[in-house]
Amino acid sequence: MKQTKLLMMGQTGHGKSSLGNFILKKNVFSVSANPDSQTNETKRCYGISDRSDIFVIDTPGFNDSKGQESQREYMNQMVDYIKKEGEGLKGIVVVLPFHEDKFSEVIQIMIRIIANTFPISGFWKHVCVVWTKCMCFYPQAVLEESIHIKQSYYNAKMMDYINQKTGSEHITFPMFFVDSNPCTGQDNSRSENEIESLLNWARKLSPIDVNKVERRDIVYESVILEEEDQEIVISKTEKELTTQINHLVREKRFRYDEDEPSYSNWETVSSTTKVKEFPKQVTHYVTEYIYRDPPKEEKNKENKEFEDTMNGLGAAIFIGGCIVKYITDNNRRKKKWSN
Repeated sequence: MKQTKLLMMGQTGHGKSSLGNFILKKNVFSVSANPDSQTNETKRCYGISDRSDIFVIDTPGFNDSKGQESQREYMNQMVDYIKKEGEGLKGIVVVLPFHEDKFSEVIQIMIRIIANTFPISGFWKHVCVVWTKCMCFYPQAVLEESIHIKQSYYNAKMMDYINQKTGSEHITFPMFFVDSNPCTGQDNSRSENEIESLLNWARKLSPIDVNKVERRDIVYESVILEEEDQEIVISKTEKELTTQINHLVREKRFRYDEDEPSYSNWETVSSTTKVKEFPKQVTHYVTEYIYRDPPKEEKNKENKEFEDTMNGLGAAIFIGGCIVKYITDNNRRKKKWSN
């Protein structure tokens, strides 16, 4: 026989445990009118007779009076159980009280936590809503009107909200209306028929891939780790600069119930020391040529030698001229005597 596993999720006091007992046809989950959750850990049990194939997983309630730390522990415990023992899980039953008329912020946060815990394609096809405390003694006309409002108003609100947050495709959530704790002697056949419809819906579903279920915080929807490096000068000399580089991290946290993020303090996770040597200074030598006049004695000697050279050259030119003149005159005389 194929198993059909159902996971009950809802706020403390909304009747998850009573619904689980009603489905299984036996009292296995603790029930109390006390505002504190009677379910402090994830519990599970099979049904009997014609519901022996039904396996119900009861979970601690959201928004429990024991505080956030207990809530975190409950959620982590639930996820760990689902990943370990939840193979074959088919349906998620969101439990709401019939007198709940508004799509409150608490319900919105619960829906978002469920969505983040099950980041699975097509997940919402596995989700239904069971309205508990839908008393069997309510007049039929009152029931029909209230049921119609729930089916139209809540379905639209839930789908719009889910589309805003996850971009999921449009679906209509199956809704069932149950009095899971009827008074003795009251006709509760309507609730029995609703449970049969719920089980028929669940049996047709394919199993959820429980390996993709993730732990999620109940306060912060997401936490982003920010990092940066901080450099501090330790010492500086003519030859080198010594600095310390601190690697810092902090958390950027987005709460379910707030639009603006909050930040944790920066924390140093590692430090390194860095030494930077300055380049050595190189001295460049440039040869400079400077003209200086020679000493006066050498200068006078040079002038004297120049004057003597010029005088000798003038005398040579004069003598040469005389020789040329003599030869020319002599040639003229010879020519004259010949005639």
